[in-house]
Parts: sequence; structure tokens; C-alpha cells
Amino acid sequence: MLLIDGFNHDGQARQLCSAGFYAHCYARLRKGGVLVVDMLNSDRRCATYITGIRERFDDHVIAIEAELFGNRVVFANTGHSYSGPQDDVFINHH
Repeated sequence: MLLIDGFNHDGQARQLCSAGFYAHCYARLRKGGVLVVDMLNSDRRCATYITGIRERFDDHVIAIEAELFGNRVVFANTGHSYSGPQDDVFINHH
């Protein structure tokens, strides 16, 4: 498992959201390995980053909103699709 948590108030660090970076992550994981990326949901480029992860991980991706206006956590798997809907899932913690 690789856990990426690299954003500040402006959003995701550019070095941690490129196609090359996602390809490197994929190459470092074993079959069935998981990349977990914590993103700032309000970052206007968030959807673009998720699309890049989906492309590299053959759509074996699920994105979960941790809070309505907070973080979005993306799980990408190198070997298996996630069951259930492929759209973003919202989890409400009160």
C-alpha cells in the first residue's frame, strides 16, 4: 500500500499528481496493491487528478468524499475492480 497525503490549502502538490507520478506508484505496487490518495475536495483540479489515476489503474478506482466540503480519499487497486457503483461515494460522519 502507498498512502499519499500531500496537499495544502491550495490543493494537491503538483509533483504528486502527474501521470508520471501515478505510473511510478503503479510500478512500485505488487499485484493487488493499493494506492490511497488523500485530496482536498475543493481543489478545482481534483476531478482531473482522479481521472489520471483511473487511466493508470485501469479504472480500478473508487473515490470517497470523507466530508461534504473536506477531503476526498481515492483508492486505486492494481489488480481488482471495486464492486459496487464506480461513481463517487459520500460517507457522512456525524
